[in-house]
Amino acid sequence: MLSLHDLTHGKIKEEKLTSKLAIALAIMISACHPVAAKESWGLVNYLKAVTPNLIDFIEDNTLYEYEGWDYPEIVIQNQKDICNVVYVPPRDECDVAGYYNENNNTIYIRDEPTQHMVEDRFFEVVLVHELVHFLQWHDGTYDIVPCRKKLEEHAFEVQDKFVKAQGIDPQQAPDPLFSLLVSQCQDQGHPYFAPGGG
Repeated sequence: MLSLHDLTHGKIKEEKLTSKLAIALAIMISACHPVAAKESWGLVNYLKAVTPNLIDFIEDNTLYEYEGWDYPEIVIQNQKDICNVVYVPPRDECDVAGYYNENNNTIYIRDEPTQHMVEDRFFEVVLVHELVHFLQWHDGTYDIVPCRKKLEEHAFEVQDKFVKAQGIDPQQAPDPLFSLLVSQCQDQGHPYFAPGGG
């Protein structure tokens, strides 16, 4: 006979599984018909809906743990707005796809792929990268790295694993040499970053 604990625990597992199946279906639909997914849910609402699964993916592939913090807001911005915030001094053009601002717990994602990325699940790829920074901020990693650029190492690793696991266009994976350069503390010429990680 099942106990109340078993029933409650089973119910939670069932709800989580049902939620994961719904998100997986939404991802499959958006991969086949991205415009339809954006129109029916709105891009930001869609990204908010997949955030829990992306957090699960990060937990499954790193030592980071989500401890119930409020999920970040998600804002889609044009290139100029992204670049003006990320670079000091500001510039109108850059290849930054997004960034996490810990001051207002918001992830900003560019409204179109950078010159080195493509459309294929672009917003999810950027979101999973930035969610690593969200977890790094909340778990104290920001306080122990020698410089903010070091935060990029794990974010790029997760991005690469996500692209491979999901069968996304390999162009969405970070270039290894670029990842190495961007993660080095000594280079003062690259952004890093007025607010938050990149």
